Amino acid sequence: MKHIASIQILRAVAAFSVAYGHVAHDAGIIASRQGTQFYAPFAGLSGVGVDLFFAISGFVMMISAAPLFGTPGASRHFFLRRLTRIVPIYWLVTFVYLLAMAVLPGATSSGPPSTLDILRSLFFIPYQRADSGLIQPLYGLGWTLNYEMFFYTLFAGAVLLPIRQAVPAIIGLLLALATLGAVVPFQSAPLRFWTDPIILEFAFGIVVGVVFLSGWRPGRTVGFCMLVVGIALFAWLNRSGDIPGGWGRALMAGLPLALVMAGALFAFPGPLPRLRLLSAVGDASYALYLFHPMVIRSLSILWGRSGFASGWLYVGTALVLCIGLALALYRFFERPVTRYLQRHVR
Repeated sequence: MKHIASIQILRAVAAFSVAYGHVAHDAGIIASRQGTQFYAPFAGLSGVGVDLFFAISGFVMMISAAPLFGTPGASRHFFLRRLTRIVPIYWLVTFVYLLAMAVLPGATSSGPPSTLDILRSLFFIPYQRADSGLIQPLYGLGWTLNYEMFFYTLFAGAVLLPIRQAVPAIIGLLLALATLGAVVPFQSAPLRFWTDPIILEFAFGIVVGVVFLSGWRPGRTVGFCMLVVGIALFAWLNRSGDIPGGWGRALMAGLPLALVMAGALFAFPGPLPRLRLLSAVGDASYALYLFHPMVIRSLSILWGRSGFASGWLYVGTALVLCIGLALALYRFFERPVTRYLQRHVR
C-alpha cells in the first residue's frame, strides 16, 4: 500500500486528526487550570480519523488479498501476515502502559488491572471495563484494534472462497451483523461490540477496493469532484460538530469518508513527491495513533508544572513530538520487526 501515495497521505491525515483532538482536549484542561480558556476548531470531529482508518483498512485488505482468494493456504497466510503487522507494536504499547501503571500509578487514569483483563486486552477480546463501563481494552485506544482483528478474522474466512463469492459474502455478513445488533439487545459485551454498525465502514472500503481492482479509472477530474463532494457531504452531515453514534456514524461519517478515499485515489493516482513527508507520516501512522497519548500525557504534566501558557504553542509542540516519536518507532521498531516476522511467515 505504500506505493499508493494518496492512501498513505490519508493514513497520515487520519492519525493526525485523532492526535489533534486529544492534544486540543489536554490544551483546554491546562488552560482551565491556569484560569484561561482555549478553543481548537474541529477538535470535536477529530475522532472521525478512526472512521477513515476503517474504510482504508477495508480497501487495503481487498487489494492485498486479491491474489489469495480461493487458493490453498490463503486463510492462514493472510491472517498470519496481518498478525505480524498489527500485534508487535500494539503489545509494545500495552506493556509500556502496564509499566507506567506499576511505576507511576498517578500517571494513568486506570486502577490496577486483573490478569484476565490483561489477557483479554492482549488477545483482542472485547470486554466491558469495570472502571468506565466502556467496551475497550486496558489501553483504551486498542478498541479500534479489536475491530481490526475481528475484521481480519472474517476476511481470513472469506479468502477461502473465489473472489466473486467472497466479496458479497463478507459484505453481506457485515450488513447482517450490524442489522442484528440493531434488532437484538445483546447483553454480551463481545456481541454488542461486534454488531455495532461501525463495522460497515470496512464494507465501504471493500467496495472501493473492488472498484479499484476492476481497473475502472474515471480520470482526475471526476476523482477530484468525488473528493470535494465527499468532504462537503461529511461537513454538511456533521455540521453540529459532534460525531454521531450507531448507524449515524457509519452513514454520516464512514460513507462520506469512503467517498473521499475513492476520490483521492482517482484524483491522485500516481506518486506525490511534493508530499513525501506526509507519505512518511502515513507509513508511521499506526505508531502515531498508538503512542501519541503517551507523549501528550507526559508533555501535559511537564507543561502544567512549567507555568507556560497553554494554547497553540502547546498543541504544536505536542504534535511535533508525537510525529517525531512515531517516525522513530516506525524506523527502528515497527518496520524491522514486521519485516523479520513476515520473512518467517509462509
